[in-house]
Amino acid sequence: MSDQGKQLELFNLAVQIPVETPKHNANNNRSKFLSKTRFMAGLQCDKRLYLESYYPGFRDPIGNSLQALFDSGHRVGALARERFHGGRLIDQPLRNGKAHAATRDALNDESLDAIYEGVFTFDGINVRPDVLKRIGKNEFDMIEVKSSTRVKREHIPDISVQVYVLEGSGVKIRNAGILVLNTGYSYEGGEYDLQRLFSLHDVTDRSRAWLADVFAERLSHQKNVLSVDQVPSVKIGPHCTRPYQCSFYSFCREDVPENHIENMPYLKADEFIALQELGIDSIAEIPLDFEHLTPVQRRVRNAVVTGEPYMDTALKEQIDSLVYPIHFIDFEAFNPALPVYPNSRPYEVFPFQWSLHMLDEVGTLSHYSHLSEGNEDPSLEFIETLLASVNQTGSVVVYSNYEKTRLEKLADRFSSLRPAIYQLIERIFDLYLAISKNYYHPDFGGSFALKSVVPVLAPDLSYDELEVKEGSHAALVFSNIVSGSISGQEREKAMDALLQYCKVDTEGLVRIVSSFKKNLE
Repeated sequence: MSDQGKQLELFNLAVQIPVETPKHNANNNRSKFLSKTRFMAGLQCDKRLYLESYYPGFRDPIGNSLQALFDSGHRVGALARERFHGGRLIDQPLRNGKAHAATRDALNDESLDAIYEGVFTFDGINVRPDVLKRIGKNEFDMIEVKSSTRVKREHIPDISVQVYVLEGSGVKIRNAGILVLNTGYSYEGGEYDLQRLFSLHDVTDRSRAWLADVFAERLSHQKNVLSVDQVPSVKIGPHCTRPYQCSFYSFCREDVPENHIENMPYLKADEFIALQELGIDSIAEIPLDFEHLTPVQRRVRNAVVTGEPYMDTALKEQIDSLVYPIHFIDFEAFNPALPVYPNSRPYEVFPFQWSLHMLDEVGTLSHYSHLSEGNEDPSLEFIETLLASVNQTGSVVVYSNYEKTRLEKLADRFSSLRPAIYQLIERIFDLYLAISKNYYHPDFGGSFALKSVVPVLAPDLSYDELEVKEGSHAALVFSNIVSGSISGQEREKAMDALLQYCKVDTEGLVRIVSSFKKNLE
């Protein structure tokens, strides 16, 4: 196909025009099969199922943060296998039938207590269950490993389709279970206690009920979706991020208008659908009398229509109430799935870095910062250095409730510092609340996030040149420092990147407040 032809095909897919697809040629034989992953994608969206099966190259690139989640999941899975020891890992690829052959050998080897990631195919579906724990000659308990801390609704169809395939393949499943991380487990250092690190939840009855009530219809529907030579026409909507963000999220938005109703802040799913049913795709098209709009949403709609920012008079009063010296603070934290510090728990949150810009009454701006070395629990040093750097008087500007929440958690941990921490909390001014309630600029794009507000109100301040550009990436970088996966010059470079990122965040707060003070005079 020519380059022009490829561009036309991409365009047609993006605007949801049915196109002929070459799915029945020799290169796409595997696409005729479902898998657990594709089946779950199909429960979310027909179009996603089709693209996953025939156009996987259109997926969004996997960023650093998403890759970190995958890597963490692999680590959790490896530990889970150790919990069910005495087994064999089937690590051969699907092609050439080697994985199926290895799985058959493992099934027939009764000396094996478990099989990890065996490959089974039935009714055109491939699955690789995480753990099969042998009960008898051809009877097993099946365990699906999740990096979450509880069984979620979407886990039930996930494990159910595997039960269906295995039993269809002649393997008897006694029980189906979901293995999750146990937040009640306190890590004591050294090797993990795998019996306490994980908790196993029996979902056999829920799984079999889902298979009996739902599965057949869903499977038939998905096979029909994949049997035709056109991409399903599905509009973007709340399903694009539920239960997970779709891997084709950006692709499906290539031709979406800038002020799509998806960008209306705080819009509920049923209200989104109601607008779509009225044929409304743009915020500017929303009728003034649409009764479900909140006051904030109405302001957003009017700003989009007029092209002019909205500003409530209350904003000036709130900005004027700030007391010098004004402190602008930002925290970075990480919450590793697997505990890394003694006496910590899975997903426990550890603030490891803060940035502080301080503006006095004559306009002098000072900057202070702290970044943990990562060798031990950073919490105490974090709060002690912060308290030592903040003046006893003056407003403390943050952006969102996050910093307050972290301070409250630290006050609970360190009782001797509680009075000083709460004295700091009492001076907090949430700039996010002030803006979201009293101001909107059409260029915000429907978002009040700091990364959306700074480019509009402080256009000369940019994140583009930074190595670290957002909080989840900062957490990933610090995790790499803690784990020792980076060292030497690379570690020093990472530390510097974290310091620069956090500094820009608090400088952004300074610029926003300064912009309002100037324009509200």
